[in-house]
Amino acid sequence: MALHEHFALDVHDLLQEDPGHWDRMIAADLAAELKDLLGEEPCGIPEIRRFLAVKGLRALKAYLQEAVAGKTGEAAVRAVIHGMRDFAHLRPGISAATFRSAMTDSPEWRRAAADLADWLATLLADIGLTASSGQDALRLIRAFVRGFVIHEMQGSFIDNADLDDSFAFGVEILLRGLKGGEIATAPRIDSHRRSDAAGNA
Repeated sequence: MALHEHFALDVHDLLQEDPGHWDRMIAADLAAELKDLLGEEPCGIPEIRRFLAVKGLRALKAYLQEAVAGKTGEAAVRAVIHGMRDFAHLRPGISAATFRSAMTDSPEWRRAAADLADWLATLLADIGLTASSGQDALRLIRAFVRGFVIHEMQGSFIDNADLDDSFAFGVEILLRGLKGGEIATAPRIDSHRRSDAAGNA
């Protein structure tokens, strides 16, 4: 049975019992996308998730390109990092949908992800990072932004500090590290050593 045959989508009904600010924003964001999708053709949950994941990556790239317009070097990378957080605030549902999973993974998703990563790599190259280091830097940037936003959404920051200031401070720490140049050999701690250290703490 096609999903739209038994799934009557009403944004107001969807949000009526939803008490959280971020939950309401995510639900509204996804509801708007689902209305467009369900009006096009019959589809199921896997197709919806793949559709949202690919659309989210493309929308994120377009948003970031606008954010860095007229900027180069460090200013462009700074704008990208702030832009990632801004996009997650503006489109929380579609932003979360971009995360890779077994259900969202597809050739189209991989192409969209590679297109975004390649574009970001050119910005990181402008501040002196090679392709290999740029890939590591991109992982760190994504982890920082996603982790910070998730804490914002969950309200898990325990103090009353200005979150915009805290995020900006974190961005500058990241940039300072990225501008430090290549790291010939990054020190690593084996997993069993971490376990031993935890046991002896």
